[in-house]
Amino acid sequence: MISSEFVLFFDGCRFYDNDAISSTPNIYLNRALKVEINSCVFINSVVSSGTSVAGNFIQVIAESNVTVSNSSFINGYAFMGGAIYMLGNSWLTVINSSFSYNSASNSGGAIYANCFSSINITGGTTFKSNSAVLRGDAIYAQIASDGVSIDMASFTHS
Repeated sequence: MISSEFVLFFDGCRFYDNDAISSTPNIYLNRALKVEINSCVFINSVVSSGTSVAGNFIQVIAESNVTVSNSSFINGYAFMGGAIYMLGNSWLTVINSSFSYNSASNSGGAIYANCFSSINITGGTTFKSNSAVLRGDAIYAQIASDGVSIDMASFTHS
């Protein structure tokens, strides 16, 4: 868990085969005021069916501000948000990143967001073969105070 008033940088990190039965097996951000994730790879975290994991690779909670650039999210699985789960007046910017083969047993195959400030997706970000059982194979977003902006992104088989 990370809660910080400082700038946090993750640069060139690799997250492979991490395990959890609740929350997230990788990065949990709660009131993290400025986080930059650049050139990171997230792949194959282990989550058993029926768990309460939300956001297999990144969980963004309560007034966090996160920028993800040049990163890959591959084969994540969660109840909600196969790759990223976002809740509670937070901001997410995704630039030139890829989301492939992520899935959710509920909603948000790649990204799940609820009661948040904004999501901005740009710069050639790709969504390929993501899936959700109920809603939003690529992105599920509801109740955004500042909205969702998607520019120069591609969606294939999602």
